[in-house]
Amino acid sequence: MKRSAALTPLSREHQHALALALALTRATDDDAAGLSRRAAAFWQDESGPHFEQEETVLLPVLARHAGDDDTDISRVQAEHADLRGRFARLAASAGRPADLHELGRRLTDHVRFEERELFPRIESLLGEEELARVGRLLSAS
Repeated sequence: MKRSAALTPLSREHQHALALALALTRATDDDAAGLSRRAAAFWQDESGPHFEQEETVLLPVLARHAGDDDTDISRVQAEHADLRGRFARLAASAGRPADLHELGRRLTDHVRFEERELFPRIESLLGEEELARVGRLLSAS
């Protein structure tokens, strides 16, 4: 299924996250400090705002259709909390390669879940008008 235009900007940002995640999974002692700085900047500039958009726009829309206790909503919230903590720890110190590898794996798994399961589910639950409204909200935030 082709990605809805409303969610395309988030999907593009996911591509940036996957590129960083790949670099993180390949971190060595020699480049760990630089990758930690790159990851901290990525969090500040892209992932933090991206998570906020998903939490303030997408998850409430999904909750209206699936209920507040939906397992996908709980999963996204838990993964966001985990990733926030990992990015915060990197900002405070140069990460060890093992920590960077784990962050890269978790970031990859999270993006793949959203792209393969969450976004298609949202697209199937919402009509075109509501998806367009979501797109406008995402553009405005």
